[in-house]
Amino acid sequence: DIMNPVIILKEVNHMQAADDTVAEFQLKTGRHDFDSGITLEEARERMAEAVSNFMLVAVCRTQTGLSDRAAYISATETQLKQTQQTREMLRPFRELSSKSYQSKFIMEAQRSIANLEQDIDITPTIHALDEDFLYSKPFHSLVVANSDTTLTANIHVVAQDPILLHPKLPKAASQESPTFAIKGKSQDSFLQSFTKKGDPVSLRELNMLTMAKVLKEYVTEEQRVKYEKYGRKLEFLEDLLIKRPPEWVETPIQLTHEGNTTFVRSPYTQTPEAEFIPLKFRGMHYAKAMSPAQIYEWIVYDAFRNIPSSE
Repeated sequence: DIMNPVIILKEVNHMQAADDTVAEFQLKTGRHDFDSGITLEEARERMAEAVSNFMLVAVCRTQTGLSDRAAYISATETQLKQTQQTREMLRPFRELSSKSYQSKFIMEAQRSIANLEQDIDITPTIHALDEDFLYSKPFHSLVVANSDTTLTANIHVVAQDPILLHPKLPKAASQESPTFAIKGKSQDSFLQSFTKKGDPVSLRELNMLTMAKVLKEYVTEEQRVKYEKYGRKLEFLEDLLIKRPPEWVETPIQLTHEGNTTFVRSPYTQTPEAEFIPLKFRGMHYAKAMSPAQIYEWIVYDAFRNIPSSE
């Protein structure tokens, strides 16, 4: 929108709008700014140009008798170009954060856990509250139509708090993207009617696949090189088994920090496909993997935060 532009000025950081100094009390809370590649004077020139262009467009767009029509046209073109560049810069994160992509990720997580030769038609039910989610029951069924048999599964999901990067950092230092708690069906629960392709994909493997996909398809070459050269690396460890589902609901994705590496463990729990388990509780698989949006946030931003080592 020409009258309500959102513009990100590349290489300009927040503190260059002030005195270019992050206060000591802010640093103690884990807040800090990225290092700008330009001087304070250059940054202020860019900000002044953006503000003056906006003022010229906002004030003069309805005037017909402009004395300097060329200046207005130049300001409009520059603002439109900067707005378009900002949209393109934010496009990957907006796509990964969209409801459609989140649903795609959730369904792929269930398919990976089942890891069947056959495809599964999955319907995720999104819950607003942890309590409603905890008492929900996923199920699968066979649908026969015109001699074709389709495997369907209804799974349950709740969006929980974003990842808190370190317990000593304030909540404001958390990620923006929520963690998705997924309650689906285990591979064993499908095997009476269908064939497994291989072992269930672990959350560690799912995290690694998501990391590779985001690096390949959603970050720019500049962002990838910067992360690989300077960023704090993510290393995915074995999944964290939580014995009881209510405890699993309350357990976040676990992060520990050592040197320039952050170690990630995804919590899970499951119920066996066994006769001593009541039928409605059998064959459940509960999982929390890092979402593509969370991994994108890490690659482009969190990897460059000042995060203290874990105790």
